[in-house]
Amino acid sequence: MSKAFTPRMVEAMRPRIQQITEGLLDRIEAGGGGDLLAEVTYPLPATVVMEFIGVPAPEHARMTQLATRMMALLGAQYATDAPAIARGAHEAMNEFTGYLTGLIAQRRSAPQSDLLSTLIAADGPDGRLTDEELILNCMAMLNAGLETTANYLGNGTLALLRHPDQMRVLRDDPGLAEYAAEELLRYDGPAPIMTPQLAAEDVVVGGQLIKEGQLLYPVVGAANRDPARFPDPERLDLTRKPNGQLSFGFGIHFCVGAALARIEGQTYFPALLNRFPHLRLDPDAAPPRFRDDPLLRGLEALHVRVD
Repeated sequence: MSKAFTPRMVEAMRPRIQQITEGLLDRIEAGGGGDLLAEVTYPLPATVVMEFIGVPAPEHARMTQLATRMMALLGAQYATDAPAIARGAHEAMNEFTGYLTGLIAQRRSAPQSDLLSTLIAADGPDGRLTDEELILNCMAMLNAGLETTANYLGNGTLALLRHPDQMRVLRDDPGLAEYAAEELLRYDGPAPIMTPQLAAEDVVVGGQLIKEGQLLYPVVGAANRDPARFPDPERLDLTRKPNGQLSFGFGIHFCVGAALARIEGQTYFPALLNRFPHLRLDPDAAPPRFRDDPLLRGLEALHVRVD
């Protein structure tokens, strides 16, 4: 997968990401406001990641809906309707598999300049990827690139709305976009709890013995608020540098699509504040509320006014 995420290939997406962002903000401007999640922060990463994979535009809406149903499985054990969520995720996976099987066949006969074609042609230590491996990698890429990035942009927007002084800092100096994107990830990231890991050996961390084979949930949300690493960690500071936040993971678990998500954040936040200097929460809508999901931290909606 990393062979497709070369700096040149990812950076080449920046103008297109800017174009998509501005087009989505046009819709918010035309209506004088709206639900930023539904109108911008979900469609933006969905369009970017599907164009990157190579999914044709007419299928974007369907693939987005399937990805949302699949990702719901992660927090299903905490939901009262867990069996229904699991059934929906299973049906979505089957439909996604059927569609990707056909798309892989098309790319084998007529390669294009997209992720799927790159993965089909890529050789590794064990040869080329099977259809099943191609489907699973694309499924992971779509799920990870959609839900987490959408929540990152939504959570970051709410953080800015709650810190008008920081909104002014970025609006007055768009050159801070790189630092701002990292700080907003640190402050309220979309995946505060990583997928569970197994301890490979006995180890003592903070005076606590962790035994070989025990299951661990690394809480990067807590690490991102560690006062030993970040001075005054509860304060949102868009000029904070160097940052070193861990929202993309670390080591062998570092997010392969981090560079793409970073460009989306660096593009979206300055564009939002530049277009809408009077951006504010919609006083007639319900206050923002986070979904009841400990693994994926994201809002149910984010209604704003831009007049």
